[in-house]
Amino acid sequence: MKVNQVSAIQLLDLLGEDELISVSKATGVDYKAKKLPGKLVLQLLLYGLLSGKELSWRVLEVLAQSRRFQYLADQSVRFETDHSSLAERVSHIKLEYFKTMFERVSVLLEQRCPPQVLSSYKLVSCDSTFVSLAASLLKMGGMNIGVPTRKKKDHHPVAVKFSVGFNGIGIKNARFYHTPEQKSDDLSLRQLIREQNWED
Repeated sequence: MKVNQVSAIQLLDLLGEDELISVSKATGVDYKAKKLPGKLVLQLLLYGLLSGKELSWRVLEVLAQSRRFQYLADQSVRFETDHSSLAERVSHIKLEYFKTMFERVSVLLEQRCPPQVLSSYKLVSCDSTFVSLAASLLKMGGMNIGVPTRKKKDHHPVAVKFSVGFNGIGIKNARFYHTPEQKSDDLSLRQLIREQNWED
């Protein structure tokens, strides 16, 4: 299903230069820091999270030196760093810096999306999960999850799928699937969403 996503550049733009400098001065995050200012570390961590990669210090090292990140972070002069320097720098940043930045961002988001506006929306989250169990326990059969059909036996696991609509308080709708054609959420979630009267 198509969803709206926040790009790295949109999120970094929300944390404007004035905000970043203000928080840095208020928390003293750059005191005695000769390299890797706090705002650059924060931008790198956010960029890493938005990259969808499984993060490690070595992965962050590669991202930090990418042209895309240096463009997003507005680094006019190319810089280089390594994973050990990143790890050491982050270890010396007080939690107060990240706490203050989180609070500032929360205020900015509240200004753009006031609580009274958000509370008027009736939001329902729809998602699916698979549960695997022995084929012998399912009389109706299940979805093959990797074992070739010709080699399947009763003890081999199969999967069933649950698709649920949740409004934050309770379950609004739920469906159970066990046939191979329902593996894709393009079909199962579409069916779940279209058949339910979400105005209730």
